Amino acid sequence: MSIVLINVSSKEDYCFIRKLYGYFEYKSLVPYYFCTNIIIYGYLLLKGEKAFLAETSQREVMVDPELMFFNVRSGILSEEEARVCGLGFRDKIQSIFDEYDVAMAVVPSGRMLSQKILSQFVKTYEVPAIYIGYGNLPNRTFLDGEGTDKESALFKDVSLLEGYNIDEKEFFRWKENYIEKKLDAHIVPQSRKFDATFLMKRVLRTFVCKIESVMGIAHDINYSFNMLKGKMEAVEVLFDLVIGKYVFFPMQLSNDAQVVQNYGKSVQNALYDALFIAREAGFKLVVKPHPAEVDPEISRFLNCMKESEGILLSNDNTFKLIQNSEFVVTINSTVGLESRLLGKDVRFLGDSLFERIPERLLGHYIMGYLFNLDYFNADLLCQDDFDKLDRIISLK
Repeated sequence: MSIVLINVSSKEDYCFIRKLYGYFEYKSLVPYYFCTNIIIYGYLLLKGEKAFLAETSQREVMVDPELMFFNVRSGILSEEEARVCGLGFRDKIQSIFDEYDVAMAVVPSGRMLSQKILSQFVKTYEVPAIYIGYGNLPNRTFLDGEGTDKESALFKDVSLLEGYNIDEKEFFRWKENYIEKKLDAHIVPQSRKFDATFLMKRVLRTFVCKIESVMGIAHDINYSFNMLKGKMEAVEVLFDLVIGKYVFFPMQLSNDAQVVQNYGKSVQNALYDALFIAREAGFKLVVKPHPAEVDPEISRFLNCMKESEGILLSNDNTFKLIQNSEFVVTINSTVGLESRLLGKDVRFLGDSLFERIPERLLGHYIMGYLFNLDYFNADLLCQDDFDKLDRIISLK
């Protein structure tokens, strides 16, 4: 029996993975899950799935700092926690590879500690892998055989898009329809609010992290109650009326991989960079906070920048802000791709796939390379895309 080993951390990820079950059956693979917290582990057992959970290791062995980079830099694990959890992940994955015929792996994003360690085994054992990049384009998901963002095969060679034939008229219709809908009502699927429900979930998750630590469970995230201090209140951002010429800067989440890995500095640094670019061009800077940002420190920072540096804060329709701007500054967000669809000049601050794709191949990326899958609905990967996925994960 051959298995596909799937890294999973949440119910939402599991629900998305189930969209690929038809493909796994087509490849005669049985799904086995490598869990990174006890919540998803218990949930999968209740669903009748095969699941594994790793324990921390106290061996005095170092773990490559590059593997721990995202977890430590974003503050969700200390260096010592990342070391003992990383060793635990490695031991458990090794035991799975020793006991089972692992013929494929599925790695959401590839940035977390457990995912990076699984990626090491993928390379060592030369196992094909599916890396998943969730995006905000409707009914589109990024799947790649080497990674997401700058780790992807596509980032390393965008000429791969040449191999995807598309109907240019169909792409034009899709683009016109997409722009029309976004201009009418721009709602970001991942938006969330800092409210009692969010706070309760975070407190419960922090309790679970404490339980996992006591039990010696290896995990990618260890929230602490100290992390909640100063974040127990919602800070109101004071928005402005935007008039005149401006440069648009859409904020990204403060702990977003695009910021931590593809930019290497903080969102605050990114705003200063955007402000410098706008001033050099002779325009004011309009900033839109990320709709999923719940860190009150970011809101305080924005209000302070509004007072001290004269930036304008807006919560208007993103597409209208793009359309009316002189140009856009971003790190590597979907807004950068959307700006290019609107024909706007974009200045990318980080290592961005969207900067590398030439204009003539944008349609090949959206209509050809991306898969017709949406993170937020129940649609399955259609059988017509099985060969396409075979092709993509064999790109080495």
